[in-house]
Amino acid sequence: MPANTKVRIVVNNQDPTPEEFESTDFNREKLVLPNGSATVYVGPLRAGTYAFFGDFHQDTAQGRLIVE
Repeated sequence: MPANTKVRIVVNNQDPTPEEFESTDFNREKLVLPNGSATVYVGPLRAGTYAFFGDFHQDTAQGRLIVE
């Protein structure tokens, strides 16, 4: 994602149970229904790496957003 730009992220939940997309790094959380999707707007952010995770499955649902 480009630095200093607001972007739209679409989170797809391909699981039959709900999940909560969450990031303390860029201060967002959003419930994603089973087999559904949710839109999250992020930014503008400075260049860097920002962690995010699935709150209900933190052991496996983790990722990072790279801003350049």
